[in-house]
Amino acid sequence: LSVDVCQLEPGGTTGVINSSSSSGTSKGQRLAAPCAARPRSDLWLVSAVMNVVDGDCRSPVLLSGLGWNSQLPGAVLATQLSALGAANRHVTDAAVAQKLARIVPVLYGGLAALPAAELAAAAAVLEGQPTVWVGNGFVPAERVAFKGGLDLSPHLYVLPLELSPFRDLLAVLGAQEAFSARQYTTLLQDLAREAGDNPLPPQQLAQALAVAQALADVIGASGGGATAGKQAVQDAGPAVTASKRPDEVLVPDSEGVLRPAAELAYDDAPWLDVPTAGKESNALCAGPSWA
Repeated sequence: LSVDVCQLEPGGTTGVINSSSSSGTSKGQRLAAPCAARPRSDLWLVSAVMNVVDGDCRSPVLLSGLGWNSQLPGAVLATQLSALGAANRHVTDAAVAQKLARIVPVLYGGLAALPAAELAAAAAVLEGQPTVWVGNGFVPAERVAFKGGLDLSPHLYVLPLELSPFRDLLAVLGAQEAFSARQYTTLLQDLAREAGDNPLPPQQLAQALAVAQALADVIGASGGGATAGKQAVQDAGPAVTASKRPDEVLVPDSEGVLRPAAELAYDDAPWLDVPTAGKESNALCAGPSWA
């Protein structure tokens, strides 16, 4: 069979694939066994792993005889999804985004149909990789929840409605029902790292206050106060953060700078603008709706 040698390339003319060959020409052809190739219609499903036939194959008899209408192996699907995610973390091309929006459900469907043992092996390959399509790029499943009312991008994402049929699969890959206290705490620390000692820009400040409210709701749902809240953060597991204290909750002060909550006091008398004698005032910049 004559095949194209295709490789994923985030900067290619299609945004996903680029034909190349070992001889250095722009397009090379060679022979390959049918089991190592797939028809061009499967290009976006296998191009990171398998060869692609130079031409279309529309004969059902030929497709069956060559084994091209069989289920793709989990290893192929997982590697392809991982490669697509790595090559398309941020998508600005509308045509590429539309193509990915059509292809991703096909990949998810193939993975969801795998036997349990094969799916577990595929999930191990995809662990920590950007594998969830959120409309304008891929993010790791650990940053995705099935429900949530806040726009927390580019840190956390709620699963797009069109991908809800794949909740079981994405749960296996690491997505959660709702965001945890640990995730909210890490997001606040990420915002602080990005801002340094500077006040948060208006959009990030609004986001930080909304996250603080959501964190308070999670802690309240656990049935405890500050001690229970700290325990909820610790119990959620390790966080990927630059903070030396991953369980430290940060909230905006009166200047919009994120600081440790333990260092702040709630300003319940904002009309009094005089600091306590001999002490600096670090009044919490938040309304009574969540404080």
